[in-house]
Amino acid sequence: MPYDDLRSFLNTLEKEGQLLRITDEVLPEPDLAAAANAAGRIGDGA
Repeated sequence: MPYDDLRSFLNTLEKEGQLLRITDEVLPEPDLAAAANAAGRIGDGA
């Protein structure tokens, strides 16, 4: 299903219980770098 924008995609994820919200403060280093590195290794099944 195509989405018109990011907001509609996120709304769909939230309705389906697939949206993970992070409420803790995220630091540019090393947190974002680690997340970007891990995201590439999650695989197609994620």
